[in-house]
Amino acid sequence: MPIRADRRSGGLQAVDWEWANPDGIAGWDLVHYFCQDREMVRRYGDDKAATSTLACLRQPEAASYLADCGWPTPELALATYACALNPIFRGPAGRTLESICKAAWD
Repeated sequence: MPIRADRRSGGLQAVDWEWANPDGIAGWDLVHYFCQDREMVRRYGDDKAATSTLACLRQPEAASYLADCGWPTPELALATYACALNPIFRGPAGRTLESICKAAWD
């Protein structure tokens, strides 16, 4: 894990290159961060992990970042990420995800 130093502030930043890919999907880094925090750190159940992740992605800063990455809604970014990568959405949380997506497109 590389460390970056900011000479002006004296701060340090750890940069995780595990999933870095120039052909990656913009915005999934943020979705992945919140999903992993809810699942692995906070140990939320599937439904709570899904709804809590979405609440984080709806915050103005996160929603703005996702919009800058080309995602029209946080719901679409989460749904696409979940269907492609995240196994928690293959179980009961799939129903939560489905209701989130339906609400977003209504």
